[in-house]
Amino acid sequence: MKQNTYTVIGGHCPRSKEDGQTIFNFFLRNGLKPVTSIKEADFVVIYTCGGFDDTEKSSLITIQRILRQKKKNATIIVTGCLIKINPKSLKNFKDIVVIELDKLEQFDTLIQADVSFEQIPNPGIIENIPPLDSEKKLFDRLVDPYYIKNIPQYVRYYLNKLASTKLKTEKIYHVRICRGCLGNCSYCSIKLAHGSLKSKTVSQIQKDFQQGLKKGYHTFKLIGQDIGSYGVDLDTTIVEILKLFFSLPGENKIIITDFNPRWLIKYYDLLEPLFMTNHHKILNIRFPIESGSNKILGLMRRPYKIEDVKKYIKRMREKIPNLQIYTHIIVGFPGESDEDFQQTVDLLNEIQFDSVGVFSYSDRSMAESFHMKYKVPLKVIQKRVKQLKKQTKAIE
Repeated sequence: MKQNTYTVIGGHCPRSKEDGQTIFNFFLRNGLKPVTSIKEADFVVIYTCGGFDDTEKSSLITIQRILRQKKKNATIIVTGCLIKINPKSLKNFKDIVVIELDKLEQFDTLIQADVSFEQIPNPGIIENIPPLDSEKKLFDRLVDPYYIKNIPQYVRYYLNKLASTKLKTEKIYHVRICRGCLGNCSYCSIKLAHGSLKSKTVSQIQKDFQQGLKKGYHTFKLIGQDIGSYGVDLDTTIVEILKLFFSLPGENKIIITDFNPRWLIKYYDLLEPLFMTNHHKILNIRFPIESGSNKILGLMRRPYKIEDVKKYIKRMREKIPNLQIYTHIIVGFPGESDEDFQQTVDLLNEIQFDSVGVFSYSDRSMAESFHMKYKVPLKVIQKRVKQLKKQTKAIE
């Protein structure tokens, strides 16, 4: 009997969800029928994540569940970041097909495709990909004192998230401008999956913007491991992409994610006048600073000093007070002392970001930081995370 039904599961970040949507669209363009039930699917694609310990566990839990629930003779395809980050984690799984991210053309042979994977365009719209299974069970949350204390806040957050999910998928057009990055962060395993920077051409990105406009979209989200590094491999810069976007006809908005502060510092003199003129078109921009301590930034191999970051973000605040500025913080990096952590607390008090993502350091065996001394005890990390979440009203 011919295999003609499929489902795609997984993806933890916008970048992986965009890949998952491309895979979904590939099957659809080749005449296969999408289904929501695992038991009805002839092909099940699982897009794994391996950037953190908990997302790796979520990936493995998902694979285990799918193998239990799948129908007889179904083809289980495992792709995504975990394959390159920790291939050993998959060695005990039988009856799965593994496809690496840089070999997605293997899907062509797998289903004898009439339309090749290479012919599938940027999806733009991300709406069909269920998430990986969560490792954290409901019972775990119910006995978590921090969760119990903040139940009303969590309820409001998840109700708002549920209510806005459909709106977000319908109203935001995603444009990937690059893959990989130029960084060499000591804690990062994601670069193992995506490699060094590979930017799309300006003309390709222009076509993506135009396609979004033709489909009636006016809010765009730039996707990449490090948006700020865009174009260094093509002898151009992210400034040119922003100029291109701001020149589009109509009242359009943009979300700029994962803009490494090193590029804010490098291009600030070009960015400031551009942002001042077009700030009403920017919904938010995220600079993942990670720590307020120069010592920790050095150990992380983040290529900037905290004084420079403060200088330019403060200047941007003064010039463009309504600009929504977000950041990420990693808590508990090896060697983070009470003093180092306090410097992060001081940073967040001083800048007052509009949104702060607070993340616990995750010890990944394939990253350099795994071998560093002076690991911060888990209880200390948890205490610091709760302090920052309370301070910044973050609950994710």
